[in-house]
Amino acid sequence: MEAKTVSQLWDLPIEVGQKILEFLLDDLAQVMRLCSVSKALQRWIQKDCLPQLRRLECREAYANTGVEPSLHALVIKHSMKCVQRIVFHNVESEDWYDVHHGQSNERAAQIPLAVLLAPHCSQLRYLDMTKCIDVTESSLRMIGMHCPNLQHLDVSGCEGVTDMSLCTVGTNCSELRLLDVGGTPVTDAAIIRIAQGCPGLECLKLCNTGVTDASIEVVARHCTRLQILDVYDTDVTDVGFERIGQHGPQLLYLNQLLYLQVGTAGDLITDASILSIAKNCPKLRCLGLCDTGVADASIQQVAKLCPELEYLDVAMTGVSDTSIEMIARRCLQLKYLDVAHCDVSDKSIRTVGEKCQQLTYLVVSNTEKVTEKSLQNVAKNCPRLLSIEWEECLGINDVEALARKLRRHCQWFGKLSKSDFIPIFVAENSSFLFYDKEAR
Repeated sequence: MEAKTVSQLWDLPIEVGQKILEFLLDDLAQVMRLCSVSKALQRWIQKDCLPQLRRLECREAYANTGVEPSLHALVIKHSMKCVQRIVFHNVESEDWYDVHHGQSNERAAQIPLAVLLAPHCSQLRYLDMTKCIDVTESSLRMIGMHCPNLQHLDVSGCEGVTDMSLCTVGTNCSELRLLDVGGTPVTDAAIIRIAQGCPGLECLKLCNTGVTDASIEVVARHCTRLQILDVYDTDVTDVGFERIGQHGPQLLYLNQLLYLQVGTAGDLITDASILSIAKNCPKLRCLGLCDTGVADASIQQVAKLCPELEYLDVAMTGVSDTSIEMIARRCLQLKYLDVAHCDVSDKSIRTVGEKCQQLTYLVVSNTEKVTEKSLQNVAKNCPRLLSIEWEECLGINDVEALARKLRRHCQWFGKLSKSDFIPIFVAENSSFLFYDKEAR
């Protein structure tokens, strides 16, 4: 938007001009620049009539906007009162903000933008700071102290997140529904405080953190609405999930759980954990168990007790045809199946093709007994199939010939990867999306 256009808005009634700008503007740097070149908007600032932004995108470092620091502070003070959604687009150092003290020739003090925004964003509900590499303890504590209505907080990949700062969030943000701290150094101390202070939590992502069984038990006790739990690559073991089961089915801990990811835990997670989960989580839709110690016993129970299952990753586990056939016969809504490096054969894969009409993606890589026949059967019988992965299958002789045959049925064969099928939960209708259309 040009400065001339903004100046023309000044001729309109202030209320009309405010609404127009609130609709058009969502980038803080853009707002700053407009205010710096438009005397009309500067007059609005003085009258406390600056448009009240509802959403905010932070795409660049504000040191590069060419706006005086004093104007930064005024704009933040007057336009952030109603903002509900802020997204930092992987900006380095949270967009360090230069604040000049005293004379103009004195050295500027650098303060994270989030620290300056938080006191003025009491209505904030959604905050995404994914991979802001220099998120500090002070910035997250300020958010916890001043944003009591926060419902969505994603600080995954932020190495500066600490237990103390997250405890502040747990103490003050009782409305929190989603928390993603994947890839941060948080431990049980923070997650236990979050669980105790945020009983309405629905999504908790803890992959690649320092949490243990202690967190899982407390989360299960306090967060009875939890639908998504990701403890991929953590120190969670069978003990944590068994403790949940020991409290008895009458308590129905985690009975709302739809998504569970516990992959790459080696022998820390075995059939004992999944048996407990299957008994307590009848609504389970997505189960990720890659590279764990599970085998047929627990997967058979999942098939019996979790008929709504849509996503199953048992790559590099001890499952065989026995459990996969049972999954195929009982979980008819199955859309994603990964049995790479498993002892499966044409027998179970053929059953998958015959029974799972909703199948979208199949992975049979590094198996020894799967041949062209079963894969062609899957392609013919699953009208929604988009792709099959079958690298290093010893039972497939003519790779190119099979690829040509599969392309007749799978429009996107060879064009998609597993990352396109990461389940994304849609809270509005409690469903999962498995394919990003942008990948097409």
